[in-house]
Amino acid sequence: MWMPLSGQLDFPNLMAGYQRTYLPEKVFVHTDKSIYAGGETIWAAVYLVNGLTHRPDSISGVVHLELQNAAGVVMEGRKLHPYDGNTSGEIALPASILPGMYQLVAYTTYQRNSGDQSIFRKKIQVVSGLKESGGVDAPDDVIPGSTPVDPVAPKINLRFFPEGGDCVVGIPCRVAIIAEGPDGGARSISGTLKRKDGLAIKTFSTESTGISTIEYRPLGGEEIQLDQGATNAVFPLPIPLANGFHLSVYERNDTVSITLQTNAPMGLAGASMLVHLRGIGLLDRQFNGRKNKARFLLPTKDLPEGVITATIFDPEGQPVAERLFFVAPRKSDLEVSILDSTYLMRSSVEVSLRMPQADVLLDSLRGGRISLSVLPLSSTGGPAGDDIRSWLLLNSDLDRPVPAAPELLFGDLVDDRSRKIEDYLLTRGWRRFRWRDLVDFKDEPPAYPLELGVYLRGQMTKIDERNAPRPGKVFLSRLENAYTEERVTDEDGNFAFGPYTIEGNLPVSVQGRFKWGKRNRNNPKISLEDNNNVFLKVKELESPSLPVVLSPTPGQLIDPATAPAAAPIAASDYEEASRKSLTVARTYDSLIIDLQVVDVVTKRINEVEEARDARANLYGTPDDRIVLDSVAGAYAARNVLDLLRTVPGVSITGNNEDAKVSIRGINSFDLSTEPAYFIDGNPATLEQLLILPIEVIEFIDVLKGATASAFGSIGANGVILVYTRSGDFSVDKEPGLLNATIRGYHKVRQFAIFDADAPANRGRADLRTTIHWNPILRTEADGTAKESFTTSDQTGRFLIIAQGLRKDGRPFVGTQTFRVGSGD
Repeated sequence: MWMPLSGQLDFPNLMAGYQRTYLPEKVFVHTDKSIYAGGETIWAAVYLVNGLTHRPDSISGVVHLELQNAAGVVMEGRKLHPYDGNTSGEIALPASILPGMYQLVAYTTYQRNSGDQSIFRKKIQVVSGLKESGGVDAPDDVIPGSTPVDPVAPKINLRFFPEGGDCVVGIPCRVAIIAEGPDGGARSISGTLKRKDGLAIKTFSTESTGISTIEYRPLGGEEIQLDQGATNAVFPLPIPLANGFHLSVYERNDTVSITLQTNAPMGLAGASMLVHLRGIGLLDRQFNGRKNKARFLLPTKDLPEGVITATIFDPEGQPVAERLFFVAPRKSDLEVSILDSTYLMRSSVEVSLRMPQADVLLDSLRGGRISLSVLPLSSTGGPAGDDIRSWLLLNSDLDRPVPAAPELLFGDLVDDRSRKIEDYLLTRGWRRFRWRDLVDFKDEPPAYPLELGVYLRGQMTKIDERNAPRPGKVFLSRLENAYTEERVTDEDGNFAFGPYTIEGNLPVSVQGRFKWGKRNRNNPKISLEDNNNVFLKVKELESPSLPVVLSPTPGQLIDPATAPAAAPIAASDYEEASRKSLTVARTYDSLIIDLQVVDVVTKRINEVEEARDARANLYGTPDDRIVLDSVAGAYAARNVLDLLRTVPGVSITGNNEDAKVSIRGINSFDLSTEPAYFIDGNPATLEQLLILPIEVIEFIDVLKGATASAFGSIGANGVILVYTRSGDFSVDKEPGLLNATIRGYHKVRQFAIFDADAPANRGRADLRTTIHWNPILRTEADGTAKESFTTSDQTGRFLIIAQGLRKDGRPFVGTQTFRVGSGD
């Protein structure tokens, strides 16, 4: 039995204590666009805010930015430094990346204490890049991100969401219905609500969202019969409570009506209601009378913007009903102005940006943050996602995001906007915390620590039993400058060095020591002269496991821009535009050196390749080879697994020491699937590969099928061979010693400005798919900022997209269109 809430506990103090330890943070990422080709770069502006006020925040010292594939596997990862709540980063997509749907994920480690569902994610569409530069098509039998659909006639599944949580016998109740197909997609259906005796009460139909609502006075035994021709399925409605409390919310004009009803003998006596926004209390009401009904009218103008939660507690303090409702922001766009509507190719464009001001005396507009992207129309396709308004004010506070939220909230052509938003919220739950968590909260260190900087985390275990912890002391050193640090591990052998504010990767040495006897397990006097028979390993924090993203509707992508004149862009249109841009970049960027230098470089490359082939002479040409110096972002990999994930046919499940590796199409007679591993020709284990610093690896060969037969039965499941730069790495390293790498902050690249006057660009066509990108603009005291860019050699319509955050936490979005050339 858990502790009651109402009456005995003080809500404001309870929430304040919870928020001091689990202060919610939110992250939003604005990317230059939503669709890319292999070989291009994702440019990202990152906003870190206080989850309660949405003001810029830098309590956490690291924002993790990751690109995950459709299976949830991290393809690329970055650690970004959120100075003053704002930072930027980029992820270069390899030319060989498979086309399909990917997911950009951003979070702080501390934020994960609020649940992984609070983590920012954005769908990214990737189309084929230049096949000549290494791009590959997806195998015929694999469509990344797709969900198999039963070819038999689709079955319909209904899910029911009674308003407030439960219907109560005799009290009018509204129930939201979601109709889904076998693939989880929304279905448009019609049906009839019937009594237990078969009497029809009313009919209904769902919209394209698959959602509808019905309202009735439940008696028990009601059911829904679908009107789907030959598939007339029957679904029983949730059984209503014989005695209980019901909560309903209606938004009418400029007022929110909250109604509480009960059929309990004592009425509402002893019950209470709490209304709050993200844990900030708005209304706390206790009921003393025995009335069965109470109603509250709240003027919308007096309520803060965002998702508001109303909760009823019974006399014992148990939460018995809860309802979400949304107060939409007053439409006030970020003003984006340019001098003309039409420009010539390669001409300068001046952009003026202005944040709206609600109160001249109270608002502080200096230091507002704005990120800006300029795109040709062919680049405005891709999956629709949240903008900074819809994410911070709506989807970041829901257990499941509302699809196409920016258009729903701010689009000019949306009918019955309030009712549609209300339908979605009837099917969602608030996720910032749960009441049980709040009551059971203890002021203890959270499960996910606050990262003030970057860390090197690891564990010390027994040398002959590497999963058994060995507490003791660890010593970190750098021979280059004689720097040393030491830490006493916890009882499980875990240790962490940091926080550091370094950029890039820093190689270090870690040594572990211990003394015999339980009393010496945490002895701070342990020195390097003590026992070193331990095994050390790096333990990175696992990435969050998030729902798998689905592919978009084949052949058509959704335009994320709110400009009504912008038509949806087909993926094939962007693929053609990106191919032209990549062809120009590859041609010019590789020929800006004279022929004599090219000859020298070519000779050197041949010598290096010959040396690699000589080291692999046992088996000849591998099926796949990863040369780290030739792979963008290779040295940002956490371990060998991150590199192997990019190899076609190599399947990896899990992470680090729990990972399972297999090579598709290969199975040994003993039914095992794990390939053989080698380091510099010496047999090795996956565990030994995982502790190998990325910096020491020169290349990796993967052998499959007939190529692996050179290793006999050992290669039955394929072979993975890692070659270091020195060529003499010993897997039997000194006990108690670990050569590791501190993964520092990502060194952010600047978006390249095209200089038409540069000698290297003479005669070069400017066909870039992103014309301009600035992730960190700051406003002046009057809320204005200015930016300029140069148009490209493309004609047609272009779109300017600006997103920003005022210092007081109010988010804004603004767009503007212009044309280059003349005509339609």
